[in-house]
Amino acid sequence: MTYGFSKKIISSLVCQKDLTNLVIDSEINSNEEVIFEGFLLCPICKSRYEIKDGILNFLSSQKNLQKELLTEIGARNAETVIYDKRMAIRYQKEIPSTLSKMGDIAGKKIIEYGCGSGRFTVEIFNKCEGVLAIDFSRESLYLLSKKLENCKNIGLVLADAIQIKTTPLCFDLAFSAQLLEHIPNTNQRSAFLKNISNTLKKEGIIICSVYHYDLRSRIKKQPQEGHHSSGIFYHYFKRKEIENEFGRYFKSMKFYFIDITLPLEGRLGLGLIFSGRLSRFFESIPIINKFAHLLLVRAQK
Repeated sequence: MTYGFSKKIISSLVCQKDLTNLVIDSEINSNEEVIFEGFLLCPICKSRYEIKDGILNFLSSQKNLQKELLTEIGARNAETVIYDKRMAIRYQKEIPSTLSKMGDIAGKKIIEYGCGSGRFTVEIFNKCEGVLAIDFSRESLYLLSKKLENCKNIGLVLADAIQIKTTPLCFDLAFSAQLLEHIPNTNQRSAFLKNISNTLKKEGIIICSVYHYDLRSRIKKQPQEGHHSSGIFYHYFKRKEIENEFGRYFKSMKFYFIDITLPLEGRLGLGLIFSGRLSRFFESIPIINKFAHLLLVRAQK
Protein backbone atom coordinates (compact mmCIF):
# COMPACT_ATOMS: atom_id res chain seq x y z
CA MET A 1 0.00 0.00 0.00
CA THR A 2 1.23 3.49 -0.85
CA TYR A 3 -1.57 5.74 0.36
CA GLY A 4 -2.95 6.02 3.89
CA PHE A 5 -5.25 8.43 5.74
CA SER A 6 -3.17 11.15 7.42
CA LYS A 7 -3.40 11.12 11.22
CA LYS A 8 -2.79 14.87 11.31
CA ILE A 9 -6.12 15.38 9.48
CA ILE A 10 -8.21 13.49 12.06
CA SER A 11 -8.59 16.59 14.26
CA SER A 12 -10.73 18.15 11.51
CA LEU A 13 -13.30 15.32 11.62
CA VAL A 14 -16.46 15.06 13.69
CA CYS A 15 -19.09 12.39 14.23
CA GLN A 16 -21.82 12.86 11.64
CA LYS A 17 -24.46 12.12 14.29
CA ASP A 18 -23.52 14.33 17.26
CA LEU A 19 -20.61 16.46 15.91
CA THR A 20 -18.13 15.22 18.53
CA ASN A 21 -14.50 15.14 17.44
CA LEU A 22 -13.42 11.64 16.41
CA VAL A 23 -10.54 9.64 17.82
CA ILE A 24 -8.65 6.60 16.57
CA ASP A 25 -10.44 3.43 17.66
CA SER A 26 -8.25 0.80 16.03
CA GLU A 27 -5.42 0.64 13.53
CA ILE A 28 -5.41 -2.69 11.74
CA ASN A 29 -2.72 -1.51 9.36
CA SER A 30 -0.91 1.78 9.94
CA ASN A 31 2.32 3.54 10.77
CA GLU A 32 3.16 6.63 12.81
CA GLU A 33 1.75 9.03 10.21
CA VAL A 34 -1.06 7.32 8.30
CA ILE A 35 -3.77 4.67 8.64
CA PHE A 36 -4.27 2.18 5.82
CA GLU A 37 -7.00 0.15 7.51
CA GLY A 38 -8.81 0.87 10.76
CA PHE A 39 -11.66 2.71 12.46
CA LEU A 40 -12.34 6.15 13.93
CA LEU A 41 -14.61 6.36 16.97
CA CYS A 42 -17.03 8.90 18.40
CA PRO A 43 -16.32 8.88 22.17
CA ILE A 44 -19.90 9.99 22.94
CA CYS A 45 -22.27 7.91 20.80
CA LYS A 46 -19.70 5.18 20.02
CA SER A 47 -20.30 5.35 16.26
CA ARG A 48 -17.45 3.83 14.29
CA TYR A 49 -16.26 4.95 10.88
CA GLU A 50 -14.17 2.61 8.75
CA ILE A 51 -10.95 3.47 6.95
CA LYS A 52 -10.35 1.05 4.09
CA ASP A 53 -7.62 1.39 1.46
CA GLY A 54 -6.78 4.65 3.26
CA ILE A 55 -10.25 6.10 2.53
CA LEU A 56 -12.56 7.10 5.41
CA ASN A 57 -16.21 6.13 4.87
CA PHE A 58 -18.81 8.65 6.05
CA LEU A 59 -21.25 7.90 3.24
CA SER A 60 -22.68 4.79 4.86
CA SER A 61 -23.72 6.86 7.89
CA GLN A 62 -25.26 9.75 5.95
CA LYS A 63 -29.03 9.60 5.71
CA ASN A 64 -31.65 10.73 3.20
CA LEU A 65 -29.47 10.51 0.09
CA GLN A 66 -31.76 11.85 -2.62
CA LYS A 67 -32.50 10.01 -5.86
CA GLU A 68 -30.61 12.53 -7.99
CA LEU A 69 -27.54 12.17 -5.76
CA LEU A 70 -27.65 8.38 -5.99
CA THR A 71 -27.91 8.68 -9.77
CA GLU A 72 -24.83 10.90 -9.83
CA ILE A 73 -22.87 8.57 -7.55
CA GLY A 74 -23.59 5.67 -9.89
CA ALA A 75 -22.63 7.70 -12.96
CA ARG A 76 -19.40 8.98 -11.42
CA ASN A 77 -18.34 5.51 -10.30
CA ALA A 78 -19.08 4.05 -13.74
CA GLU A 79 -17.27 6.80 -15.67
CA THR A 80 -14.30 7.45 -13.37
CA VAL A 81 -11.51 6.66 -15.83
CA ILE A 82 -13.28 8.29 -18.77
CA TYR A 83 -14.09 11.39 -16.72
CA ASP A 84 -10.50 11.66 -15.51
CA LYS A 85 -9.21 11.69 -19.10
CA ARG A 86 -11.92 14.10 -20.26
CA MET A 87 -11.11 16.64 -17.55
CA ALA A 88 -7.37 16.30 -18.19
CA ILE A 89 -7.94 17.66 -21.72
CA ARG A 90 -9.26 20.90 -20.19
CA TYR A 91 -6.29 21.30 -17.85
CA GLN A 92 -4.78 24.34 -19.55
CA LYS A 93 -8.03 26.30 -19.63
CA GLU A 94 -9.12 25.62 -16.07
CA ILE A 95 -6.39 24.71 -13.63
CA PRO A 96 -3.70 27.44 -13.97
CA SER A 97 -6.31 30.21 -13.66
CA THR A 98 -7.96 28.57 -10.66
CA LEU A 99 -4.72 27.88 -8.81
CA SER A 100 -3.57 31.46 -9.31
CA LYS A 101 -6.56 32.70 -7.28
CA MET A 102 -5.49 30.56 -4.30
CA GLY A 103 -2.31 32.54 -3.87
CA ASP A 104 0.34 31.27 -1.48
CA ILE A 105 -1.03 28.20 0.32
CA ALA A 106 2.11 27.32 2.26
CA GLY A 107 1.22 26.41 5.84
CA LYS A 108 -2.53 26.44 5.12
CA LYS A 109 -5.08 23.75 5.86
CA ILE A 110 -7.44 23.14 2.94
CA ILE A 111 -10.76 21.35 2.58
CA GLU A 112 -11.72 20.29 -0.94
CA TYR A 113 -15.33 19.42 -1.72
CA GLY A 114 -15.97 17.13 -4.69
CA CYS A 115 -12.33 16.30 -5.35
CA GLY A 116 -13.15 13.58 -7.86
CA SER A 117 -10.06 11.80 -9.13
CA GLY A 118 -7.91 14.68 -7.94
CA ARG A 119 -7.09 17.02 -10.81
CA PHE A 120 -6.65 19.83 -8.25
CA THR A 121 -5.69 17.73 -5.24
CA VAL A 122 -2.45 16.58 -6.86
CA GLU A 123 -1.56 20.19 -7.61
CA ILE A 124 -1.87 21.47 -4.04
CA PHE A 125 -1.12 18.68 -1.55
CA ASN A 126 2.65 19.19 -1.56
CA LYS A 127 2.38 22.97 -1.20
CA CYS A 128 0.16 23.26 1.89
CA GLU A 129 0.01 21.95 5.44
CA GLY A 130 -2.76 19.46 4.82
CA VAL A 131 -5.82 18.61 2.69
CA LEU A 132 -9.14 17.00 3.55
CA ALA A 133 -10.51 15.85 0.17
CA ILE A 134 -14.15 14.74 -0.05
CA ASP A 135 -16.07 12.94 -2.77
CA PHE A 136 -19.01 10.52 -2.98
CA SER A 137 -17.43 8.33 -5.66
CA ARG A 138 -15.31 5.54 -4.18
CA GLU A 139 -13.89 4.72 -7.61
CA SER A 140 -12.73 8.32 -8.05
CA LEU A 141 -11.14 8.39 -4.60
CA TYR A 142 -9.45 5.06 -5.23
CA LEU A 143 -7.99 6.40 -8.49
CA LEU A 144 -6.82 9.52 -6.66
CA SER A 145 -5.18 7.44 -3.94
CA LYS A 146 -2.98 5.85 -6.60
CA LYS A 147 -1.66 9.31 -7.46
CA LEU A 148 -0.65 10.06 -3.86
CA GLU A 149 2.26 7.74 -3.27
CA ASN A 150 3.82 8.13 0.15
CA CYS A 151 1.74 11.26 0.88
CA LYS A 152 1.46 12.04 4.60
CA ASN A 153 -0.79 15.11 4.72
CA ILE A 154 -4.06 14.15 2.96
CA GLY A 155 -7.26 12.57 4.22
CA LEU A 156 -9.61 11.15 1.59
CA VAL A 157 -13.25 10.93 2.71
CA LEU A 158 -16.08 9.08 0.99
CA ALA A 159 -19.11 11.29 1.72
CA ASP A 160 -21.85 13.47 0.35
CA ALA A 161 -20.07 16.84 0.31
CA ILE A 162 -23.38 18.68 0.63
CA GLN A 163 -24.15 17.42 4.11
CA ILE A 164 -20.76 16.50 5.59
CA LYS A 165 -19.90 18.25 8.86
CA THR A 166 -16.33 19.01 9.94
CA THR A 167 -14.65 20.73 12.88
CA PRO A 168 -15.67 24.42 13.21
CA LEU A 169 -13.06 27.12 12.58
CA CYS A 170 -10.64 24.52 11.26
CA PHE A 171 -9.64 25.36 7.69
CA ASP A 172 -7.90 28.34 6.10
CA LEU A 173 -9.28 27.70 2.63
CA ALA A 174 -12.27 25.84 1.20
CA PHE A 175 -12.30 24.82 -2.44
CA SER A 176 -14.71 23.21 -4.88
CA ALA A 177 -14.54 22.91 -8.65
CA GLN A 178 -17.72 22.30 -10.65
CA LEU A 179 -19.74 20.93 -7.77
CA LEU A 180 -22.29 23.61 -6.88
CA GLU A 181 -24.09 23.34 -10.24
CA HIS A 182 -25.00 19.73 -9.47
CA ILE A 183 -26.84 20.62 -6.24
CA PRO A 184 -30.48 20.73 -7.36
CA ASN A 185 -32.02 23.51 -5.29
CA THR A 186 -31.23 26.71 -3.41
CA ASN A 187 -32.01 25.25 0.02
CA GLN A 188 -29.44 22.49 -0.39
CA ARG A 189 -26.88 24.92 -1.80
CA SER A 190 -27.47 27.24 1.15
CA ALA A 191 -26.93 24.39 3.63
CA PHE A 192 -23.75 23.44 1.79
CA LEU A 193 -22.38 26.99 1.89
CA LYS A 194 -23.32 27.31 5.57
CA ASN A 195 -21.31 24.17 6.38
CA ILE A 196 -18.35 25.64 4.52
CA SER A 197 -18.62 28.92 6.42
CA ASN A 198 -18.77 27.07 9.73
CA THR A 199 -15.62 25.05 9.10
CA LEU A 200 -13.55 28.01 7.87
CA LYS A 201 -11.41 29.99 10.27
CA LYS A 202 -12.24 33.65 10.87
CA GLU A 203 -11.83 35.46 7.54
CA GLY A 204 -11.07 32.14 5.81
CA ILE A 205 -11.30 32.01 2.03
CA ILE A 206 -13.58 30.06 -0.30
CA ILE A 207 -12.76 29.49 -3.96
CA CYS A 208 -15.46 27.91 -6.07
CA SER A 209 -15.95 27.38 -9.81
CA VAL A 210 -19.37 26.74 -11.35
CA TYR A 211 -20.94 26.29 -14.76
CA HIS A 212 -21.46 29.75 -16.26
CA TYR A 213 -24.57 30.72 -18.23
CA ASP A 214 -22.38 32.14 -20.95
CA LEU A 215 -23.10 34.41 -23.89
CA ARG A 216 -23.28 31.50 -26.32
CA SER A 217 -25.99 29.79 -24.26
CA ARG A 218 -27.93 33.02 -23.86
CA ILE A 219 -27.89 33.74 -27.59
CA LYS A 220 -29.15 30.24 -28.30
CA LYS A 221 -31.71 30.62 -25.48
CA GLN A 222 -30.65 27.32 -23.98
CA PRO A 223 -32.21 26.37 -20.64
CA GLN A 224 -30.20 27.10 -17.52
CA GLU A 225 -30.68 23.67 -16.06
CA GLY A 226 -31.39 20.11 -17.01
CA HIS A 227 -29.75 16.68 -16.94
CA HIS A 228 -26.70 15.33 -18.73
CA SER A 229 -27.08 12.11 -20.72
CA SER A 230 -25.76 10.26 -17.65
CA GLY A 231 -28.72 11.54 -15.63
CA ILE A 232 -26.64 14.04 -13.63
CA PHE A 233 -28.45 17.29 -12.81
CA TYR A 234 -26.84 20.63 -13.74
CA HIS A 235 -27.57 24.34 -13.41
CA TYR A 236 -25.76 27.12 -15.30
CA PHE A 237 -25.29 30.17 -13.07
CA LYS A 238 -25.55 33.85 -13.76
CA ARG A 239 -23.22 36.04 -11.73
CA LYS A 240 -26.12 37.64 -9.84
CA GLU A 241 -27.30 34.23 -8.66
CA ILE A 242 -23.89 33.49 -7.15
CA GLU A 243 -23.78 36.92 -5.51
CA ASN A 244 -27.14 36.27 -3.87
CA GLU A 245 -26.39 32.73 -2.68
CA PHE A 246 -22.86 33.42 -1.44
CA GLY A 247 -23.78 36.78 0.06
CA ARG A 248 -25.53 35.11 3.02
CA TYR A 249 -22.27 33.68 4.33
CA PHE A 250 -19.39 35.42 2.58
CA LYS A 251 -18.11 38.89 1.79
CA SER A 252 -15.53 40.59 -0.45
CA MET A 253 -16.58 38.52 -3.45
CA LYS A 254 -14.47 38.66 -6.59
CA PHE A 255 -15.52 37.04 -9.86
CA TYR A 256 -13.45 35.67 -12.73
CA PHE A 257 -14.46 34.23 -16.09
CA ILE A 258 -12.32 31.19 -16.98
CA ASP A 259 -12.24 28.30 -19.45
CA ILE A 260 -13.05 30.36 -22.54
CA THR A 261 -13.68 28.74 -25.91
CA LEU A 262 -14.51 31.08 -28.76
CA PRO A 263 -16.96 30.20 -31.54
CA LEU A 264 -15.33 28.02 -34.25
CA GLU A 265 -12.19 27.56 -32.13
CA GLY A 266 -12.56 23.80 -32.27
CA ARG A 267 -12.35 23.80 -36.07
CA LEU A 268 -8.97 25.54 -36.07
CA GLY A 269 -7.19 22.55 -34.56
CA LEU A 270 -5.30 24.57 -31.96
CA GLY A 271 -3.12 22.65 -29.52
CA LEU A 272 -4.16 22.33 -25.90
CA ILE A 273 -1.37 24.55 -24.60
CA PHE A 274 -2.05 27.32 -27.14
CA SER A 275 -5.81 27.11 -26.51
CA GLY A 276 -5.11 27.46 -22.80
CA ARG A 277 -3.02 30.57 -23.35
CA LEU A 278 -5.75 32.08 -25.50
CA SER A 279 -8.31 31.34 -22.81
CA ARG A 280 -6.21 33.01 -20.11
CA PHE A 281 -5.59 36.03 -22.36
CA PHE A 282 -9.31 36.52 -23.01
CA GLU A 283 -10.25 36.29 -19.31
CA SER A 284 -9.70 40.04 -18.94
CA ILE A 285 -11.29 41.10 -22.26
CA PRO A 286 -14.85 42.43 -21.79
CA ILE A 287 -17.62 40.78 -23.83
CA ILE A 288 -15.27 38.04 -25.06
CA ASN A 289 -14.87 36.73 -21.53
CA LYS A 290 -18.63 36.23 -21.38
CA PHE A 291 -18.03 33.12 -23.51
CA ALA A 292 -16.41 31.52 -20.45
CA HIS A 293 -17.61 28.04 -19.59
CA LEU A 294 -16.83 28.57 -15.91
CA LEU A 295 -17.43 31.34 -13.40
CA LEU A 296 -14.93 31.43 -10.54
CA VAL A 297 -15.69 33.18 -7.25
CA ARG A 298 -13.23 34.02 -4.49
CA ALA A 299 -14.80 35.25 -1.25
CA GLN A 300 -14.04 35.70 2.43
CA LYS A 301 -15.93 34.38 5.44
